[in-house]
Amino acid sequence: LATRFSTSMTATAIRLIQVGAFPAMIVCNERGRRRWFFRGPTVPESLWPHSKVGPGTVASDLFSEKQTKPGPLNISADHWIEHSNSCNYRLIEDSIKISGDLVLTLLWWKDESQILDLDDEVTE
Repeated sequence: LATRFSTSMTATAIRLIQVGAFPAMIVCNERGRRRWFFRGPTVPESLWPHSKVGPGTVASDLFSEKQTKPGPLNISADHWIEHSNSCNYRLIEDSIKISGDLVLTLLWWKDESQILDLDDEVTE
């Protein structure tokens, strides 16, 4: 999409999570530490990405220059999300290296049960 519309990868990813069909978040990490992140409108403010890239993520493999599987990967949400119940949920990670020190990660919940469960906690 970025190439087709002559926009940056980062701007395209942010726009995608603003209007996409799934709850999503984009995280930019520099040298393994979170530089910034942006959550889509349906992602609760109680969900934050870890301040450091954790092991078991594609982003971690990219920083350590390990061979990574191409494309999105279904992983445990606790690899990315700081929340006590994240280990009970899964999300999709797709990470790419956008420069020597920067990795851009798109996270989305294909199964929205974590988002719905958090909404239930707030209304109880």
